[in-house]
Order: sequence, then structure tokens, then C-alpha cells
Amino acid sequence: MTHLHEQAPAKVATAETDEETVIPLKIEDWLTVIVMGLLSLITFANVLVRYFTDQSFAWTEEFSVFLMIVLDRKSTRLNSSHGYRSRMPSSA
Repeated sequence: MTHLHEQAPAKVATAETDEETVIPLKIEDWLTVIVMGLLSLITFANVLVRYFTDQSFAWTEEFSVFLMIVLDRKSTRLNSSHGYRSRMPSSA
């Protein structure tokens, strides 16, 4: 039985060339970095506030969940635009 990380990702054949999508993919990459940075900063700020004041920001959990959903959608779209397919290993 082979594991998921041992297999090379499968490339999807497309009729379009990769040169047409270079700039939008760079924008998607930067949006992913910005969302991850925001998620990290919000979570870290909430941890500091809870540590020093025994209270927390009420909005951070909902906003963090929203950013995780955005990150999931962006990463799925980015993987498919790079030609990778998601695979789930079969259980034994």
C-alpha cells in the first residue's frame, strides 16, 4: 500500500498554455499569503489579550473560521489551476 505523500501529483492535461495564467496565479499566491498572515496575527493577538486580561475578543473565532474557509477555497482553486488533483487514500 502506498501513501499519499509518496506519489507524485498527477498533472491534468489542459488545452491552454500556462503563460496565460501566470499573473492571476501570482495574485492568488499573494492572497493566500495575506490570508494566512491575517489568520496568524488575529489568533496571536487574541492569545495575548486572553493571557494578559483574562478576556478575549469576541469576533476573533468567527473571523478565523471565515479566513480558514477562504484559505481552503483558495488553496483548492490554486491546486486545480496548477494541475494537481486531490486524492484521498483508501482505508485498509
